This record gives sequence, C-alpha cells and structure tokens, in this order.
Amino acid sequence: MKLILVGTLSSELGSHVDRWLDHPRIYADANLPSGIVQFMRARLGWDVLFVIEHDALRLARQLRRTLVSLDHDFFDKTKFSITESAGVIVISAPNERAL
Repeated sequence: MKLILVGTLSSELGSHVDRWLDHPRIYADANLPSGIVQFMRARLGWDVLFVIEHDALRLARQLRRTLVSLDHDFFDKTKFSITESAGVIVISAPNERAL
C-alpha cells in the first residue's frame, strides 16, 4: 500500500492564485454591512467573500484574503496574530452611510 500525502486546497493552489489576480482578494467578516460589501464588489471591482464565520481571521488566512472588519479587537496583538496572513483592515465610522 502506497501512502500519498496531499495538502489542503489552500496549500496546494494558493501560490498560483496570487499570480492570476490583479485586484484585492477580501474576506469581509460578519459585522461589515452588506452595503459596504456590495460597494467593494460593484464600484471597486474587488473579489469579496462575505461569509459569517466565528473564526474569520483563521479562514481569511487559509483563503489568502485580507480580512476587512469593524471589530477593533483585531488591534489586540496578544489575541490575534496576523503573521502569515494577507493582513487585517479595521474600519470605523459613526454609521453605515459614513462608511
């Protein structure tokens, strides 16, 4: 019996995806208003994945996407490490229209 080890979809194809795209690949977490997601997709032409996920940073890292969030907890480097990720953008505004 021969054992064949196969990586994850991300580990096997991730480096190839980066070469094919010339626009940001974004993972928008659950607290970002859907209107902002639509704006990023329609007006900015960004590839935005918008999924409700409790561990957004981990999933964004696996998918090689930059996480965009309203959650200021991501500033706490003792709780969230952005090492080996495409980064985290934390935005804030008084209301959705101001975003």
